[in-house]
Amino acid sequence: MRRVLAGQLANPVRFAEQVEAMYEAGARVFVEAGPGRVLTALVGKILGDRAHTAVACDAQGEPGLRRLMFALAELAAAGVPVDVGKLFPRPAA
Repeated sequence: MRRVLAGQLANPVRFAEQVEAMYEAGARVFVEAGPGRVLTALVGKILGDRAHTAVACDAQGEPGLRRLMFALAELAAAGVPVDVGKLFPRPAA
């Protein structure tokens, strides 16, 4: 663990480089699954006015399930196929 942590601390994070590479490869939708909206905001700053969608699945002060539903709605609005069938199963006949 110490070796892994030391390696992570010693090497610079190349987030902007990775976002640019992903964009160049055709990625237009970026989803932050972890806590907060820090990376979502960074994607916006990195890509600026270029066409993209950045969605956060969690936000401080917002109920988790509500935020997840909003994130799924944002993804659907951006054209990502979203299947919520498993979240809202139909009752047995």
